[in-house]
Amino acid sequence: RVVLVSDEDTLNNYFEKSIEPGFAENIIKINEVMFNPSDGNPEWVELVNASSDSINIKNWFISDVLSTPTKNIITSDDVFIDPNEIFIIAKDTSFNSTHPYANYKVFYTNFGSLGNTSDGVVIYDFRNGIIDSLFYESKWGGKKGYSLERISLNEQTNDNTNWVTSLDVNGST
Repeated sequence: RVVLVSDEDTLNNYFEKSIEPGFAENIIKINEVMFNPSDGNPEWVELVNASSDSINIKNWFISDVLSTPTKNIITSDDVFIDPNEIFIIAKDTSFNSTHPYANYKVFYTNFGSLGNTSDGVVIYDFRNGIIDSLFYESKWGGKKGYSLERISLNEQTNDNTNWVTSLDVNGST
């Protein structure tokens, strides 16, 4: 409460402000990255809802980091990701032909180029808050046609010992 003795106009003693809180860090985590796909295949990022709540990713963004970051919206629709649900963000719809049996929600947006050796991925919520980010180097794992996979959701995203080249014969899981 503010009292100003010389202000006798009580009609202007009102203030209203809307506050829309964002999401906590690491509720959605980067789980797998295809940064060096086979020729003709798209780059993509796999994310997982690591929280116990359903999360609406409407107006969330994704970007690369180097050398000129490209930030684009994931979806402008209300899309809820359930706890432990995995979803994919791919550069283009060619993901469908290279992964015809993927039974995940897939979103398409140009998030820049992930490079073949080192770069990063950043996930932002609707208020531009960073939810998760990964800054990787090829020596962590991943190679031509094989993704870089996270070992444990309980360990830090940027811990280089928490990432490995996919062991799947198809190059990713």
